[in-house]
Amino acid sequence: MKRMSIEKIKIRTATCLALAVLLLLLFTGCMTDQHESVRKGGSVYITLALNTGNTSGTSATRAMPVAADEEIRNASVLVFKKEAADREILDYQAEIVGNISGSNGEFSAIVKLQKSVDNEQYSLVVIANKGNDIGYNYYGKTKAELQQALVFDCTDRWKAALDGSTDYDPIPMWGEVGAQVINESISFENSSKVNMLRSLARFDVGLMFDKQENSEVFLGLAGYELQTVHLYRSRDKAYVIPVEANYSVAGKVATAASVPATAGTNHSAAVGSGDNGFVYTAQNYGTEMEKKSVREIYVPENALIDFADATNIVVGIKNLATGNVGYYRMDVDADKDGTRESILRNHHYVFSVTAVTGSGMPTPEEAENAASSDISYVVTPWDETVSNVWVSGNYYFKVSQRTVTLHANGKTDVTVEYTTNLPKDKLAFNWESGPASIMLDPATPVIPDPVGGVITGTLTFHAIVNYTGSILMKQLKFTAGDIEGHITAKQASVRMDYGINCSSVKVHGSYMLDSNPDPDKNYITLTLTGIVDDMVGAIWAIETNTSHGLHFSGTGEFTISEDGSMEVTLYADPANKITPTGVAELIINSNSTAGVSCGVNVMIGYKSMSILGTCNFNATYGYAADKHGRMHSLKKCVISALQDGYPYRQ
Repeated sequence: MKRMSIEKIKIRTATCLALAVLLLLLFTGCMTDQHESVRKGGSVYITLALNTGNTSGTSATRAMPVAADEEIRNASVLVFKKEAADREILDYQAEIVGNISGSNGEFSAIVKLQKSVDNEQYSLVVIANKGNDIGYNYYGKTKAELQQALVFDCTDRWKAALDGSTDYDPIPMWGEVGAQVINESISFENSSKVNMLRSLARFDVGLMFDKQENSEVFLGLAGYELQTVHLYRSRDKAYVIPVEANYSVAGKVATAASVPATAGTNHSAAVGSGDNGFVYTAQNYGTEMEKKSVREIYVPENALIDFADATNIVVGIKNLATGNVGYYRMDVDADKDGTRESILRNHHYVFSVTAVTGSGMPTPEEAENAASSDISYVVTPWDETVSNVWVSGNYYFKVSQRTVTLHANGKTDVTVEYTTNLPKDKLAFNWESGPASIMLDPATPVIPDPVGGVITGTLTFHAIVNYTGSILMKQLKFTAGDIEGHITAKQASVRMDYGINCSSVKVHGSYMLDSNPDPDKNYITLTLTGIVDDMVGAIWAIETNTSHGLHFSGTGEFTISEDGSMEVTLYADPANKITPTGVAELIINSNSTAGVSCGVNVMIGYKSMSILGTCNFNATYGYAADKHGRMHSLKKCVISALQDGYPYRQ
């Protein structure tokens, strides 16, 4: 009985283990399917234009280089399915094909999306600089749940790029495009343009900021030198994505601070603590000491505005006449009405010291705990969304977007709106060199008459289908009085992800030693699969390697059948003689972006040979006799071939 009990336990244990393994495999399979975004509707490729904004200035006038401030090092594209007017859930993470490319605040990425099956709508959320696979743990979550989950720490000063260093942390960013049906004609609102918002704000601090348009030059105060900047009471956590209610979709700007409930405060600087906060040393970007500034401070959003809770800075300024350093508190108070303001993401706050009127406090901690005194300053907040405005004196020219991304199949036009207060006869639009397939419609834009002194017009960009396999680019130059600029139009190529049915490969004709193939008789037929509407009219190109003098190739336009397949022919190259004998091992390669190939072998035979029959043949009745005298048909004879005087067994 004891043995039977043990056997039962073994059986039950094995059954439990088997069930556990099966459940694990099922769970893993589900996760893999979600992550790889497998769906019956097929796929479509779009190019996302990721605009991070041009944060005025050059590397010569700032500590954090422009390229680092705007960089997208990695990204995750999360696809949300719209289930109701106010509910979207994460369906899958889209594949980014190849690398993210770009510079100067304009980046692009080719993304593979799954087509809608029943006209369901999907929206995209792009998360930059927080990894390539952040969606894996959030399948089935709503946008609100994802927003609450994506939090990052800010317990130390943000690692900025200084003096050309490549050791820095790119700034987390977020962008989103609205829901729509995904199909071959997808445009995602003006060809998939995504405005990316930094999840942090930036502080620049200096003496006497130059107020010229888009200038980042500190002129300096005679007799004073900025020594240090001390950051106090910054929050120690931040959201990657803003709370929905705190963001204006129309204005593409944060309207209120989004702060995690778990966020604490860095460097509260209690009285007598000696806390110096996060310390930044001023850098000299001019030839005179008075022009020092600090341009590397990145801070999380903060909604707290009370004196004891508000994020603030303390500046250490040296009096060059006395050699003494005084410390002065400055708050984010752009209106100078005594009311501190929330710090918002993707904003750039410029602190400009306009006058020093006293000696200040002896230590940073004492200054932080005292009301600002002995100093005059101005705080200028800028929203760093993409700047599309050019200014010359009292005139301006503004466009709704500087980069246009046209669909590969040319089915969707993109309209750019422009606004200016210049006279009508001062406007002109002309193409720079580039592909003729990208054009304006109409070719010569119609400039409308001004209304109230302002002209508001449109430019419609159009393209024919791009089968080149490369991204096409063309620049439209506009001249508006003394203002000159460009709008860049880009068009991705149709991706030809077709396949080859290797079991359909068939070799036709005979292949004899020392002969030249005849393309009419020597050819290969095969079937292409996976052809979609966008590919019709595009060019397929297939060829083999050369083996034993044999080489096959073919090209033509795609057509389509109900099952997305077509039969094509590869013809032998008649230029080369077939040599030597044996087996020609051929690999069939194509211009498919799916990278498929097939192998096929071709037997090489002799052009001519003498045949010697070796059998016991009865000429009268046409039978051969074996050694036992039994008669058999002649097909049992052994045939030898004489080639160049030697027997060759066929």
